[in-house]
Amino acid sequence: MLSPNLINLYQRFAPFVLTSSKWIPISLATYDMWVELGKSFCYLSLFLIAHHMIQSKNELKRFGFSVIAIGVFLSLIGLAFARFSHGKIYGLFLFPNASFFTPFLNKNHFANYLVMTLPMTLAFVFLLADRSSLPTRRGFRSKFLWLASKEATWPLVMCGAFLLQLIAFLAPASRGGLLGITAAFSSFLFFSVFRFKKKIAAIFLIGSVTLLLGFSVYQVKPLVSKLRLLREASSADAAFKFRLSNWKDTLRIFSDFPLVGIGAGGFHSLFPLYKSMPEISTVSQVRFYHAENELLETLAEEGILGTGLLLLCGGVVAFRFRKWWYTVSSKTIRWLSLGIACSCIGMLAHSLTDFTFHIPANAALFAALSGVLTRFSSNRELFLAEQTNLGPSKSTLRLVLAAVFVTILFVWLAPLLWRQWRSEYYYLKAKKELNLIAEEKIVALPRVLSSYDYLLKAKKATHGDQARIHHSLGRTYTYFGLLAQKDSKRREHWFEQAETELLQSFRREPFNANHCYNLGWLYVQWQKQETAEPYLEKAMLLEPQNPFYRFQFGRNQLELKKAGSAYSVFQETLQINGAYLKLIVKLVTEFDPKITLEQLQELLPPTEQWQSLNSQLVMYFEQYQNSQRAQPSSRF
Repeated sequence: MLSPNLINLYQRFAPFVLTSSKWIPISLATYDMWVELGKSFCYLSLFLIAHHMIQSKNELKRFGFSVIAIGVFLSLIGLAFARFSHGKIYGLFLFPNASFFTPFLNKNHFANYLVMTLPMTLAFVFLLADRSSLPTRRGFRSKFLWLASKEATWPLVMCGAFLLQLIAFLAPASRGGLLGITAAFSSFLFFSVFRFKKKIAAIFLIGSVTLLLGFSVYQVKPLVSKLRLLREASSADAAFKFRLSNWKDTLRIFSDFPLVGIGAGGFHSLFPLYKSMPEISTVSQVRFYHAENELLETLAEEGILGTGLLLLCGGVVAFRFRKWWYTVSSKTIRWLSLGIACSCIGMLAHSLTDFTFHIPANAALFAALSGVLTRFSSNRELFLAEQTNLGPSKSTLRLVLAAVFVTILFVWLAPLLWRQWRSEYYYLKAKKELNLIAEEKIVALPRVLSSYDYLLKAKKATHGDQARIHHSLGRTYTYFGLLAQKDSKRREHWFEQAETELLQSFRREPFNANHCYNLGWLYVQWQKQETAEPYLEKAMLLEPQNPFYRFQFGRNQLELKKAGSAYSVFQETLQINGAYLKLIVKLVTEFDPKITLEQLQELLPPTEQWQSLNSQLVMYFEQYQNSQRAQPSSRF
């Protein structure tokens, strides 16, 4: 009733779910849903901890200083990596592993982290300047001499920290980061000028914004070139072009599932079905796991109900903060709360062009900042004193709650996380071995045994009720069957085991094209092309812009002697990606050695690249004819 298109989706791709159960899964990707819920629980815990712990001005200052210290440290690391790693990846390890050891994966997420630390640093500069004798000094000469006094030491140190972070922020040339920092600084300017109407506030803030814009326009060449691409022609900017296409396709998901969405973590499972723009790749399409816009992705996954609830919570906090902030008298709370609010605004602005909330460290800092900000808005009287004295009843209650939390943490949550970490560790080990087999196209027994051993350990750690573990085990059993070609009984045994595991993964995640393809690939190796046909077709339909699945389905159609269907699929494959032309020519000529060049030309799609594809086709066809002439003729 809430999502009628979900019924249509199951009827099209997984009717067995509707016939075998009264209930439809709450998310299209169950495992990813639990992962997202676990992450959300962690962020909520950080939010509550920050909300509870920051209860005095001293604690607030220590918290703000810690955020700045981390920002400065990461800026030094980021500048070092930008210098010695060609500015591509900021981190000690390769891209898939960087998230475990660094708070940012690449230049955009690194800049996003600094979007939150820069306003905090600016707030400290204003706080130290406001608490000094600088505002009371008259005349430019007197203010200039203040810079040489001992009182100016810490403000100048904070200015240096601000400039260091600003340079590190601008070095990656992130356009999303520039959008976020502009929103943060503009908010800072708006609140400070309209609240105090002091010249010093306007001078400091306008100066910092001018420095930012001036440095970004005249010193950062990569950023200038990117902005020129946007100004001259968006078609020349591939990243911007793909973002626009992905945003439109994400809105199509939302229009089909408007009320409750497709479930947390389900975006990457269903997005390929809606994706309209093909990508240039000789093997498969580049998968998009996020919409590059957190608002649109939330609309697609949570619908109007979930997104509306989040917007309502954020709107209440923003309204209460704006109403309360104009009346606060404490300078410490005044400036640091403004810095926190502007950090959150910058994060939200950057999230409109990136998947910022899916980066653990960035989301964790945002959760902590939000917790402190809501503390301001809910009970500002707690911050008026340097320390807060709690009554005996409140202290006892908090001790009880802390004891309950620690008990739950160590008795239930810690063992659960430990088992999940072990399962993840062994699963990634096995996945690496299986991917190497697929890349090298050599089924080596040691690697198959190694992946099998890792998967058994991963299955034991979490009782194995995960589609990805069943899927990987199915691939491993298929490799065992391929290695047992000379022993038909063992081969049948391993293929039956593979079928069982792959069917389990397919039934748990019926909208995963990879599960469908590997099940079809198993049947092809098993010489059951008829059985493989519907699964290969589902993989093709689930990812219509993926040339790899479409090519494999056409190959299977050829083996089933369905030449007309195969040729039509091959033409669609070439329309998506012309790199498959050589493989298609080889397959078709082997299937029909008497085929002519004119018949092959009918496979070419009527696109702008027709002339280029035709010249390649002529070359490949001539190579085929030469190879046929070079073969010795049979003598009777």
